[in-house]
Amino acid sequence: MESGVIELLLIDLILMLLPVVFYFFPPKKMNSLYGYRTLKSFKDQRSWDFAQRYSAKRLLQISFIIMLLQITMILLGVDANIENSYLLLVTLLSYIIGLIICVISTEIALKKLQENA
Repeated sequence: MESGVIELLLIDLILMLLPVVFYFFPPKKMNSLYGYRTLKSFKDQRSWDFAQRYSAKRLLQISFIIMLLQITMILLGVDANIENSYLLLVTLLSYIIGLIICVISTEIALKKLQENA
């Protein structure tokens, strides 16, 4: 197995571990250092707690989908060499799009939560 493949999959595992940690050990109090921080999440403690768990769950789902995409591309023979990799570009774009989707879906869920309160 190429070293680029191992490096990409290690990065994926790390990126999947972060949302798991945030899901099970979310920041307890609102803060400006870490966690899911938007105007809606700072509205009250209930919104903050909900946003931390919801965004972590979405980010884990997105990371898993991206890892499956990478494995599929590797099995199809896409070059995984880090220096010149189409796979790396697809991964980067996938994470950017995934983060945008995560923020949008979390904001929609927060809006519904706050409307029902």
